Amino acid sequence: MTSILVPNLTRMTIRREGTRVLLLADGKVFADWPWDAAKDIAKAIRIQALRAEEQAKAEQIIMDQAILTRIGAP
Repeated sequence: MTSILVPNLTRMTIRREGTRVLLLADGKVFADWPWDAAKDIAKAIRIQALRAEEQAKAEQIIMDQAILTRIGAP
């Protein structure tokens, strides 16, 4: 897995310039991707965010499942 180490930043911005997508950190270009690469990166970030959300909500999901099991839901 590839990691990008980002120092403490006060502001990150995503901007489009023509057919390229720029990630700016504190007003400076941090990454510059062609549109198709940016779409792939956005998809990967979304997938990981959903996985992180699922892990963060695991306890609530277990409790909900327990309630459904107690009431006999299929």
